[in-house]
Amino acid sequence: MRLFYCFAVFSSIVFADSVVMKNGDKLTGEILTTTEKGVVFKSEFAGEVTIGWDNISEVSSPNPVIVTTKDGRKITGTTRTTDGRVVITPQGGEPVEVPKETVAAVRNAVGQQTFEQLELRKLHPGFLDLYTGFFDFGVAGSRGNSKTQNYASTAKMNRVTDKDNFGIYFNQIYTSNSTLGPKEVTAQAMRGGWNYARNLGPKWFLQGFNDYEYDRFQGLDLRVVVGGGLGYYFIKNDRGFLSVSGGASWNREQFGVYPPTYPEGLLRNSAEVYVAQEWVYKLNRIFSVQEKFVIFPNMSDLGSYRINFDTSLAAAVNRIFALQFTVSDRYLANPLPGRVKNDVLFSAGIRATIPTREKGK
Repeated sequence: MRLFYCFAVFSSIVFADSVVMKNGDKLTGEILTTTEKGVVFKSEFAGEVTIGWDNISEVSSPNPVIVTTKDGRKITGTTRTTDGRVVITPQGGEPVEVPKETVAAVRNAVGQQTFEQLELRKLHPGFLDLYTGFFDFGVAGSRGNSKTQNYASTAKMNRVTDKDNFGIYFNQIYTSNSTLGPKEVTAQAMRGGWNYARNLGPKWFLQGFNDYEYDRFQGLDLRVVVGGGLGYYFIKNDRGFLSVSGGASWNREQFGVYPPTYPEGLLRNSAEVYVAQEWVYKLNRIFSVQEKFVIFPNMSDLGSYRINFDTSLAAAVNRIFALQFTVSDRYLANPLPGRVKNDVLFSAGIRATIPTREKGK
């Protein structure tokens, strides 16, 4: 039994992958995959770690791995690095040398299978796959000489694939004061909608959207906006994007009873054009920002216009939770008589991130 155990340990060492650092240290274990940052390596004593390329002098794998080059070739075999080149030796074949800078990834069989499944899911996702998003909630109140309460929440979900982007959003605020008598609602507003963008290429996209809004103190019972147009990505990478877009929309506004000017309420239908700018970006591993500015010039009532501005800054506490501060501003150039043109919602509190929902999970 002892002899068998010694043979097993010897075999695991002899046939293990290895990484040699520039300082001479050597790790043995299993190469899981490679990234732009380095090699993801798993060893018995160090666990799973990522070793930066700047610290590595040599990588070798006597176990078959799949080497993918930047031009799409896949070569399976044992590997080793030498003089800035990767040497792959297929089983029963001649060694193949490729420059290290042309290698896109090195993965074991399990890692390659997982990667290909994710790529296939991006191309042909199920309707409930690949959603990610967050939910923000903030609450404040007072008791004693004053009695107030404030609730604010924001929710957003997105489904991003290589071909399109579908998103839904909702935010609301409710504030009341009962210090001097019966509870009085001092602020109440809700905003929500959906948007869809279809990629025309690496930079251009078509988009459509549908927004809904209620604002008690603007006298707005319901605003419904439907629109669409063409957009362009100035920046688009794994950390986020910066885009501009423009097109046309239709706006239907239903205002409530407002004596004596509008004793039966007011309904306004307007043709609009719009210009939008949107920035969604992960600044670093802690901070991320989302910002969107849209102006809607009114084509049915020239000189009138609307502005929507939304921005949110989040600081991650861990993988799930973050602290957030959100501002949502709506400007209406032609409000009801006696009403102000600008309504701003502020929200600060906890954000719960919804991890990407992958197919079959």
